[in-house]
Amino acid sequence: MKKYALIVILAVVAVSCGKQESKAQKEFNKAKQEVLDVHDELMKEMGTIGELIQKIKPKMDTTDTNHSYENALAQLKHAHAFMFSWMHNFHKDFPDIANAEKSYTEKELKQRLKRIKGHQNVLAKLQKEVKNSITDAQALLKKTADSTTGKAERKKK
Repeated sequence: MKKYALIVILAVVAVSCGKQESKAQKEFNKAKQEVLDVHDELMKEMGTIGELIQKIKPKMDTTDTNHSYENALAQLKHAHAFMFSWMHNFHKDFPDIANAEKSYTEKELKQRLKRIKGHQNVLAKLQKEVKNSITDAQALLKKTADSTTGKAERKKK
C-alpha cells in the first residue's frame, strides 16, 4: 500500500513539475482556439450557402427580379470563395497548427500571435460577409415566394 501511495505522489509531483505555459503561449492558444471555433461555425454555414445557391440558380432569368438573384448569387459565391481562400492562407501561415507537441521561443510565439490576430480580423470580416449573404438570399427567396403566393391568390379571386 505504501508503494502505491508513493507512486501516486511521485506521479502528481512529476505532472506538477511539468513544463508551464508562458503568457505568450497561453495567449496564442486562446487566440488559436477562438479562430478554430469561428472556423467550425463558418463551415456549418457553408452548407447553408450551398443550399441557397441551389435554390437561387433555377430562379435566374425566370423572374422580374433576375438582377436581385444575380446579386444574391454573387454574394453567396463570394462568401464561399472568401472562406476557402482564408482557410488556404491560414494553413500556409500555420501548417503545424495541429501539432501541440511543437514548442516555440518567446519571439516566435509573439510573431505567431501577431499573425493569428491578423487572421482573427479577417475572420470577423468573413463572418459578417457570410451572415449578410445568407440573410440577404433568404430574404430575397422569402420575398419572391410571398409575392408569388400573393399573385396566385389574386388570380383565384
